[in-house]
Amino acid sequence: QERFLLDVSLTAEERSTWHIPLRILTSADSTLAVDFTTPTAVLDVGSCKWVKLNAGQAGFFRVSYSPSLLAGLKQAIVGKELPPRDRLRALLDNGR
Repeated sequence: QERFLLDVSLTAEERSTWHIPLRILTSADSTLAVDFTTPTAVLDVGSCKWVKLNAGQAGFFRVSYSPSLLAGLKQAIVGKELPPRDRLRALLDNGR
């Protein structure tokens, strides 16, 4: 994560990262809740066909998926495996 600032002259402390609660939905019908407090993180979700970040649109942020994750998510969108809100947000977040 990187905080967007108009004033780039702020100190490192003033540019601090934010606490981000994230809900993750997977093709294995599991929902995970994770709290991010660091600029980057790695999650092991096992061998899922797709992963949807910000499930239920609980957070006020957008998600940019890699091409491989987006390909798996596309199948879930077409197959209506995701709730309508999550299908729409995935499309809007990735310009499709």
